[in-house]
Amino acid sequence: MNFSLKTTLIDDTNLTIDILKIGQEYCDPRKKVEDYKNSRYTILFVLYGQGYVVDEAGKEYTIRRNEVFLLYKGERYCYKPDKHDPWSYIWIDFDGNEIDGLMSVCGFTKENIKKHIDSDFSEYVELMKKMYLSYDSSEYQQMRCTAYFMLIISKLIEQEYGKYTDIKDLYKKKTLREILIYINNNYALPTMGAKKVCEVCGISSSAIERLFSEYLNMSPIDYINSYRISVACDQMQTYNFDVAAAAQWVGYTDIKYFSRVFKEKKGMTPSEYKIKTKNEEDDPFEWLKAKGLFFR
Repeated sequence: MNFSLKTTLIDDTNLTIDILKIGQEYCDPRKKVEDYKNSRYTILFVLYGQGYVVDEAGKEYTIRRNEVFLLYKGERYCYKPDKHDPWSYIWIDFDGNEIDGLMSVCGFTKENIKKHIDSDFSEYVELMKKMYLSYDSSEYQQMRCTAYFMLIISKLIEQEYGKYTDIKDLYKKKTLREILIYINNNYALPTMGAKKVCEVCGISSSAIERLFSEYLNMSPIDYINSYRISVACDQMQTYNFDVAAAAQWVGYTDIKYFSRVFKEKKGMTPSEYKIKTKNEEDDPFEWLKAKGLFFR
């Protein structure tokens, strides 16, 4: 079964992934050297023991437990188990378009086909076992098998990106994302404000002020007003709401206050905006998309 997706990780390229075969092998120490040109991509997760791989350029790798190596399509490899501590591994044969790009995001290159798993290897093993059990000729099972494969790939990518990411920064962004999602889903509540957000999200007023200042360069109440005005603009454009209906829809009971906030954010009154956007397109959420924090 062929599976395609779109991702921004490799320049927004369309990928196709086809899982060809999955297997598990407990190697005999007397097993002969495998020597061939790979006609597909093969990723191998070493469960126990160790072995050796030599690539086409003559570079030799020692691969041990909790390590992964990738055999690239079209490349020649020799590999064998260690005589005293032979490896066992689960392997996945796959093919598709733009696979080199996807694997580079995972941390593999043709010059370095080996990767050590820094996190709990048992999580990978569990996913691979489920993938192995899901593999058969059934289309539905193939879909499940591919889903497990993508979970494995996502974990490899997370590990690779984690090397260059501040954990505290990730935590703060996760917290901010949860707050923004709450605001974006509840912006019209009469009680919506910084105090309400702090109560619901379990965060102090000083912490939320710091988060919004650091990542959005605005205060929480400024964000709430900006988001409300963006939604009002969207309603006026899409559904031709009048000014009063748009104000009420986004939680303003005072139309004069709504109009004052609207002019502050858009540089024109709501009525002027309606006239302007009859002939000109406007993306009300452009300011938020530019920050990469659009969670509508």
